[in-house]
Amino acid sequence: MSIFTYPSLQEPGNPTRMIRLMPHTRSDAPIECKLFNYNLLEGGGRAHMYEALSYCWQSNVRSETVRLNGIPFSVTKNLHTALSYLRDRQLERILWIDAICINQDDSDEKSKQIPLMRMIYAQAGQVIVWLGDGTDNGDRALSQIQHLAEASGVQMVSNIAEDYESCLKLLQRDLVSSHLGMEFV
Repeated sequence: MSIFTYPSLQEPGNPTRMIRLMPHTRSDAPIECKLFNYNLLEGGGRAHMYEALSYCWQSNVRSETVRLNGIPFSVTKNLHTALSYLRDRQLERILWIDAICINQDDSDEKSKQIPLMRMIYAQAGQVIVWLGDGTDNGDRALSQIQHLAEASGVQMVSNIAEDYESCLKLLQRDLVSSHLGMEFV
């Protein structure tokens, strides 16, 4: 079995890596990604066409496998689940994902790439926040948040206690609290 080797990031400017999440018509098909170098300074004033994924690893245990440039590559269960949901049936997606795009075993590379994360998220055409698999409380909380965002003026919220509890439970989920550095009481 081949071991994945990261390509060098020796380009001028602010090089990083992106992945192409390859499409598949079957949701249970193995996840295929293609890694490529990307220069953050070459936007030409246009919006960058990649998406950045923000999520919590939940665990450092890389128990799942994707294929990266045709070679098995270990990822966390939460990332694997996110990629399964994000994969399109027909079109590839260009994504920046820290656990894949940064060589996590190279401390020198990490020290250069981590400071670029602010720019990576700021220049992304879209930032995707993965909160994990849906739950009844989470779905209710997100629905209520959307309702409040769309509301014009001051509107009364029906059953505010139940909606508050749903929102609180959503924010107390391990992956949200640890990722945002928040503590809820």
